[in-house]
Amino acid sequence: MTVSIDLIFKGTQRDLSPQAKQLILEQAKSLTSTDNELVLKMEVRRLMSACNRVIDLRGKVDGKCEIYDVGGVRHCLDEIAKEIFDQKFKLYGGYTMGVYEAVQQTENSYRVRYQKDIAEVLQSGNKILTREGKAATVTESKIEIHYPVPAYCFSGIERRQYERKQLATPLDVVTESHMYFEAQTIDISLQGLKIKTQNDVALSLGDKVAIQFTGLASDYDVNDVNGEWYRIVHLNHDENERFIGLKRVDMEQGGKVSSFFNQLLSELQPVKHINVNHTLFSLYTKSFEQYFVNSTQTIPVFVELVGETFVPRYVLYNETNAKALHYWSKGGGELNLSGVLSEERLVKGAYFNVGAQYIYVFYTLKNAEPTYYVATQDELKANPLLRDSFLAFGARQVSWRVFKLEVLPLNKALCYRPCTTPDAQDNADSVMPIHSEAVECISDLDYVALLTDVTETTATLDYHQYKVTPKVFNEVKRYRCQLDDVPACKVLRLDDLTGSKKLTKNPFPLRTKVEIDVNQSAQDKLPDKVDRIRIEGVCDDALPTLLKVGFKEPTPLSEGQVVLVDLPELNEKTTKYNLLAMPYDVVKIEGGGRFLTLKSHRKKGLSVHPAEAFITQYSRFIAEKVSAQRNAKLPPDLGEALKNMFVNVQRNYAAYFKRTGNYRLPAAITRPQHEGDYQAIFTHNIAENLHACMRSVSAIFSDNAYDSHFLITLLKKLPAKPNEAFPGFRPCQSHELLIAYQPHLDDNNLRLVTRFAHEFSTFENKRTFVQNAVAHGRFLALFVTASQAQNLNWEPLRTERGFARKSASEAFSQFESELQRIVGVVELVDITEEVLRRLNVEVYTSY
Repeated sequence: MTVSIDLIFKGTQRDLSPQAKQLILEQAKSLTSTDNELVLKMEVRRLMSACNRVIDLRGKVDGKCEIYDVGGVRHCLDEIAKEIFDQKFKLYGGYTMGVYEAVQQTENSYRVRYQKDIAEVLQSGNKILTREGKAATVTESKIEIHYPVPAYCFSGIERRQYERKQLATPLDVVTESHMYFEAQTIDISLQGLKIKTQNDVALSLGDKVAIQFTGLASDYDVNDVNGEWYRIVHLNHDENERFIGLKRVDMEQGGKVSSFFNQLLSELQPVKHINVNHTLFSLYTKSFEQYFVNSTQTIPVFVELVGETFVPRYVLYNETNAKALHYWSKGGGELNLSGVLSEERLVKGAYFNVGAQYIYVFYTLKNAEPTYYVATQDELKANPLLRDSFLAFGARQVSWRVFKLEVLPLNKALCYRPCTTPDAQDNADSVMPIHSEAVECISDLDYVALLTDVTETTATLDYHQYKVTPKVFNEVKRYRCQLDDVPACKVLRLDDLTGSKKLTKNPFPLRTKVEIDVNQSAQDKLPDKVDRIRIEGVCDDALPTLLKVGFKEPTPLSEGQVVLVDLPELNEKTTKYNLLAMPYDVVKIEGGGRFLTLKSHRKKGLSVHPAEAFITQYSRFIAEKVSAQRNAKLPPDLGEALKNMFVNVQRNYAAYFKRTGNYRLPAAITRPQHEGDYQAIFTHNIAENLHACMRSVSAIFSDNAYDSHFLITLLKKLPAKPNEAFPGFRPCQSHELLIAYQPHLDDNNLRLVTRFAHEFSTFENKRTFVQNAVAHGRFLALFVTASQAQNLNWEPLRTERGFARKSASEAFSQFESELQRIVGVVELVDITEEVLRRLNVEVYTSY
């Protein structure tokens, strides 16, 4: 069919050349994929319509964007976009929708690149591994995407205790593996050195090197200091040079070495200029630290050793882990952690280096008061029959939980965050910059217990393989836990360390009997003579709009059904609210039909659901009880000191995602100080010389299926800002990630294979995957939780923020732009040992 150009452009106001008309028509055809003249005419009119939209490509293209003023409209474009803009502007004779859309489709656009990558993979027919380990051809958008991002460590902020002096002199550096390279000093202190080199010797954080002060040999006797050992504490680089921060290994030896450095330092000039890059690095680290502490699943409990007894003193929590903390509350709302932090478990963690302890818990109710049953892996393994009965019965309760416990010694020197501004550098940090009363409080603390709820639905179903043995079932009572009558911990909220906010609308335990009509829905009205079938269950926890209920047997209900719910025990305690025959939607069924999630159903004309009003009021009562444990007279800076010690010893990774148009892309990752086996996973496909400052988060994307990935789906649902009207409800979701790592394989795509546990169709398929990973390489497992990023509190960053804005305005603008787009935090908790034991997979010595 021949398209008439004259007919399509008839009546247009612009005087266009025949060549311009042909190009515009081709653009219209590419957008409509048709030769219909009427459709093309409408599309051409749309493309030629005037446009006043501002084009801002910052963060959307691989290029530096600058202000580009056209006709009073200030766009922000890179060089490629400017060129396209000028071409299309000339073609259309002005700024039109056609110009706007063409500039959005430049070749260096991240979105355009992503679409091309998918098309190339679909055409190439690359091979991938299916869930069962067999080869298959790619038939959908399964694309290998690597996400190298900047890596930060909370303990990596420069902590200077001695004055720096300027020193530029050559020296020789020898590594522990006897590799040699030349370098030059930048500055020096009694404690360390900063050097630069053009050599590309492989170095990593924590490596030790010996220094030969060759440049000082002509003026000083360096025999006493040559060969002095330093540890690498910082690595950075630009296009031409590498910068290395070194710290002396043995500061206690004193004597001639310290005397030499003291004499040398007395003759040198102090450092007058502070490297603004240090301040920007500090700002990024402290900002991501805020995102982390407000989203982490881990609850830090600070413990004092009184004689030979461990006494918990302080506990920190946030809105994400509040639910796990409230699990250990009594009916009145008072918290008591003695059930999980027993003396025996704290002793094992502190003295016997047992690593992580996994604790299994469930409770039964009597008069709304919980009776806990608690056991660790080690406590259960002595008696297999008893273990099976405990796990089988407990995992079928709505109250079932699995906690990970780690007990670590505290480093009290890390109780403050150093400031990197010139004023702070002029004042030596010999005195700890926190209040003396806070210093006195933390001086009594010895350990921190890191408690993390790692319960996940798929993992709970794995325990259903166990059967209850009637002969030993009564012996399960030996694990009944009596809560100790101990002084309550002081509770501090991580995003409100001063205690100024009220604790409201957090998930809390609503432990009460629930009755549901099976054969009567909210829309039906049965005759009085019909026998109603009712099922009884137990409510575990609640939000004003949600209830989670567990039953002894599977329920004959289906998702989407509207049911009538009674809360008989609570109804007897209130005259203000009617808690009988309340309509609820069944929104989720789990555990083979034993666990239901119910959402309040609003009848027509009913403005407030009766349970919502009651639970909101009851949550305030619980909040006041918990608030009583928050001592308003805590010393100044104590909360900040506890938070700082926690983040420096925490063991988890966290990835941070930013919003870029319709995409949620990785922005950064924070790593623990000691990474262990996971460093190889998160440095997969990253050049060795970038290991100090980069990590890859591609490992958490199962099959690299970006578009359909649950993390991306969840992050897209998160609002740009926290919901201030209902701050307690933070959308989050957790899954187990299983990782098979075989570094010896030549095929780079097969070295690292990841699967989420819910992707396996059967228990045996999952177990086979883990067995193969153990037999042929390394197996690792992560508990992955995605949640919304909270707003930053800029007040603690005020000094460094002002210095960076003044000294490096362009870099600071980029810093603020990056942080404003952070929408989600994904925390990664190591649960390898728990998964191996649950799946009954033996770890061979070759592993």
